[in-house]
Amino acid sequence: MKKTVALALLALPLLARAGDYPHGLSDTMIEEKPRSQLEQELDRQRASGPPEQGEMSAQVYVDTQKRISETFRRPVPDNLSDLNSRGE
Repeated sequence: MKKTVALALLALPLLARAGDYPHGLSDTMIEEKPRSQLEQELDRQRASGPPEQGEMSAQVYVDTQKRISETFRRPVPDNLSDLNSRGE
């Protein structure tokens, strides 16, 4: 019971002071940080929806896939000097 009364007595001055400030116990209001240009651009991209086409042309994609497949056809060299000596 004594603890409750003590807490109430401590809380009364805080409650009385809360009326002095429009935002509670502090006279400072936390404002949202302005969004950076990057964040604004990302928001714009999200809102615009999916692209009508891919970002790469079909020919670039095909050429890239061909080059990747060629790398898997070659044997893996035992060391890097073998790779350099063949001129690749």
